[in-house]
Amino acid sequence: MNAYLTTVFYSGAEIPINVPFIVAANVGLFSYVGDSGIVPDVFLSLNIPGGEQWWKRNVHSYLFWEFGKSPDIVIEIVSPTPGNELGTKLTDYAQLRIPYYVVCDPLPKLGETFLQVFQIQGTSYIPKNNALFPDINLGLTLWNGVFENVNDTWLRWCDADGNVIKTGDELAA
Repeated sequence: MNAYLTTVFYSGAEIPINVPFIVAANVGLFSYVGDSGIVPDVFLSLNIPGGEQWWKRNVHSYLFWEFGKSPDIVIEIVSPTPGNELGTKLTDYAQLRIPYYVVCDPLPKLGETFLQVFQIQGTSYIPKNNALFPDINLGLTLWNGVFENVNDTWLRWCDADGNVIKTGDELAA
């Protein structure tokens, strides 16, 4: 599921944001020197100049002091291995002041809700009733279809109107 959430940004897709960004999967977030870090499945950070140089350095750490900010969205995808997505991770991401936290539970392991979205308010998260992020001009949606020869329900980025953002390959087809 991570591939749809990252490659769409780098595949020639028509992304409705006009600022430099970094989107990455399984990259450690470090808020201060000596921090043990936390590794979300996917994150998006906007207004990040030098993102291409970051990738060229082949460093798989996002250092808050280097970029001057936390990511805008972190996404956790619940797997069969317990990850405490609605426990310590919820608290940890709130302490890092990440504006949006998304938990996708495709199996489902945490209950009957496939997608839970939270928005920071003060020092903690409150649930959102949708997965649209108007201040970012993006959202997330569930999409049924085939990706990498697997027919399933996938978490995908969408525009502010809820339309799935097609990958470069989908646009070419």
